[in-house]
Amino acid sequence: MVETTNFQKFLEHILDIEFDDVNQLYETIASKVNHGPFKYAERGDDILIENTTSNIALKLTSELAKKTILGQLDRDWGGPTQDVLAYWSYLRELKKD
Repeated sequence: MVETTNFQKFLEHILDIEFDDVNQLYETIASKVNHGPFKYAERGDDILIENTTSNIALKLTSELAKKTILGQLDRDWGGPTQDVLAYWSYLRELKKD
């Protein structure tokens, strides 16, 4: 398993990322619980987010790195509210109709 602290490099390895994947990645980082193809692990002070469908893990070395990644996901994938979890819930409700 290759580890990277580069978020863009991590995303490039999961090129077919869909919104459900983004939500699961966000929830894994925020809640410290595995979601979908993403596994949460701690090693010392580092957080590792593994993608079980690729050979790469995102290494977060500080709380600031964690907050930065969550913020970037909110900005890039959070829709008009810039909130991934709220936007994902909204889209899921639209699919039900």
